[in-house]
Amino acid sequence: MGIYLNGKKAFGVFQEDVAFTYYVDKTDILDELVPILELKNSRTRQEKTGRGKGLKYICITRPRRFGKTMIANMIASYLGKGVDMTGILPMSKYSSGSELNMFFEFSMVTMEKYSEYFGFTDEEVDALYQRYIKLEENPKVSRNDLRLWYNGYQTKSGRRLYNPRSVVGALEYNQIGSYWTNSGPYDEIYYYVKNDTANMCEDIALMMGGTPVPANVQEYASVSMELKTKDEIFSAMVVYGFLSYADGCVSIPNKELMDKFAEMVRKRPDFGYIYRLAVESGKMLTATKKGDTDTMVEILERCCENV
Repeated sequence: MGIYLNGKKAFGVFQEDVAFTYYVDKTDILDELVPILELKNSRTRQEKTGRGKGLKYICITRPRRFGKTMIANMIASYLGKGVDMTGILPMSKYSSGSELNMFFEFSMVTMEKYSEYFGFTDEEVDALYQRYIKLEENPKVSRNDLRLWYNGYQTKSGRRLYNPRSVVGALEYNQIGSYWTNSGPYDEIYYYVKNDTANMCEDIALMMGGTPVPANVQEYASVSMELKTKDEIFSAMVVYGFLSYADGCVSIPNKELMDKFAEMVRKRPDFGYIYRLAVESGKMLTATKKGDTDTMVEILERCCENV
């Protein structure tokens, strides 16, 4: 937290962000946040708007790699005292009785407000891609590559979003691939599904096949110390960005994450026939291309034995 409390570091980091080749301006969020600060006094709010006391604290939750740190640096740069501004006061304490827990949560799953400030829209990726085409002498990333690999998240309003970190990584390094995390993607996914492997195998198989799975997503599960039920596990995976949620169902959002799920399944014999199918997927693809139905049947029988 120290970087955000009236120091100069946040301002310096945000200045670096602005200088990035593939920076997308999200400063319009200040137009919505500053009035909350100005009107937090109920009397002032009544005088200016005719309304009574409004929200004092808000919490905007988004998946990992969705630009939260950049937004936080930008807000701290604008409001912090570190570089002649109005000031963010430090947190003196936190407990279950602290006033800090009296906030209203704006999640991507349940609330439309603030959706445009996190993640990249199609229009924003279009603009970045045009910049990439002009700057890169030998462009190796296609616009469709970006859509296939990094699109697939959805807001409450139904708008589709891209993972910003991955889009920027692909354009900056002129290479499509996984930029989700620097290490341990398999371990991260398995951390969640291990608590209910037996019941989740079928659902994961369906999602890997492109079929959404019904789920009751609740935000509270993301901070639970014990994730036991499928709905709790799926809720946490949505909040952290491993899954997308829309119309009452969860799904694997794009190829970047699909590859991570496949990596996990290939390393877990306890996934039973799903594991065996993943291991045999290369042989099945070759047999399918050749029209070798005998080999295809043999692989399926072997994988589904004892199912």
